[in-house]
Amino acid sequence: MAFLSFLLFTGFFVSAHMNSDFNVDSPKPTSLLYVWNVDKKQSHWATYEKVLSDWTQQYIGETKKRPQDLAENTISSKYGSGFSYIAEAPTKEIAPPVIEILSDTILGASRFIQLQIIPQRNVNRLEIFTNATSIEKAVVNGIPLTDYYLKGRRNGKLVTHYISENDITKLQLEYPSEEKLELTFYEASNDLLSNPMFTVPKRPEDNIPMPFVLNDAIVTIQKIKFE
Repeated sequence: MAFLSFLLFTGFFVSAHMNSDFNVDSPKPTSLLYVWNVDKKQSHWATYEKVLSDWTQQYIGETKKRPQDLAENTISSKYGSGFSYIAEAPTKEIAPPVIEILSDTILGASRFIQLQIIPQRNVNRLEIFTNATSIEKAVVNGIPLTDYYLKGRRNGKLVTHYISENDITKLQLEYPSEEKLELTFYEASNDLLSNPMFTVPKRPEDNIPMPFVLNDAIVTIQKIKFE
């Protein structure tokens, strides 16, 4: 039995090795994003790939590095993972959203703010994160977030808005007036491969977009602080 088990193991090992290369029938998942940090005026290529494909290495090659603050709050993936590598990218004139503060009021021990985020390009998604400030109440486009959600949210994520027809995102927040609030806005469009400002080629036949993560996207990052 031991000898038979060894033969089966050897056979499976050889078979797995011979079929380990990616091909049209078994393509490699790949990811690429362009990230523009509006406040820092920094632009990067970013990927979720652990082992870079040839297609991704065109943009994240020898100059790749592990992300630091860029990975602290990353637009959602199914598994909550951040970018694996980034590399400096040429600056493009990507129009960030306009963030308008509609009201800012302190009543007793609470501070109430209302703001709206207005897209300036064709976008698909907006994610909003907070710092460690306790959010007591939140209303997004007229829909209140539950106390259960606000108390159980992780990594500072407040809300994801999947945008259609470039809708405005309206946000109302209530939090303790003695605390300082910082909001981070990630706005994304899924047009990296088709946007005329970029010349990213199509994937080869043995590559596919990586599932469950934001992919082929142009992302802007902005912060706003309420002292």
